[in-house]
Amino acid sequence: SFSTDSADQCQALQLNRTQLSYIQNCLFQGFYRAIDTYRANQLMILACEFRHTTSRKTPNSQFIRLNGVKDSTNTYAPGGSIHITDCEFWGGDTPYTPMGPLLEVTAIDGLYITQCHFTCSADSQLFFNPGGNYYIHSIVDVKVQNCYFDNGNGHGGMDAYVKVGGTLTTDMKTYQDILFSNCKFRGDNGGTQNS
Repeated sequence: SFSTDSADQCQALQLNRTQLSYIQNCLFQGFYRAIDTYRANQLMILACEFRHTTSRKTPNSQFIRLNGVKDSTNTYAPGGSIHITDCEFWGGDTPYTPMGPLLEVTAIDGLYITQCHFTCSADSQLFFNPGGNYYIHSIVDVKVQNCYFDNGNGHGGMDAYVKVGGTLTTDMKTYQDILFSNCKFRGDNGGTQNS
């Protein structure tokens, strides 16, 4: 169990260029960012719970951020083969201030989200956000299956449950092979948005 309600920018785990890592049966509570990755490969996040339990305004926070390359001189692959299975993402509701995207992806080549529950957010629950002007910041081979997206107790203000955006400036097949299968989206305010 990882828990904090102190530093605004506190992270539980920062994983840079890791290979074959397992995070299983953990509770992450009250972090600005629970798991921050940079080009992680073969990462398994299994049966974990992520809870936002703070009254601090943290609109840019995420439970998980999957980062790719940092700049145009970096020609390495963005990371991939990330499996997130049987996890609960609770973004907060009254009396807590809801957080930003629950899971943000800036670049990936292989992301598999299965049997997860996403609820409450001030922005979006799943945000695909590639940026820059180089092709490695692409979102490739994403499978979201048997997941449930809802708005908890009807907290308003969320842009979309799944949001596709980013600032990628070149047309280099930014999004490829993305599948949502057997998922349920429920709520009074939300859906899928492309910005």
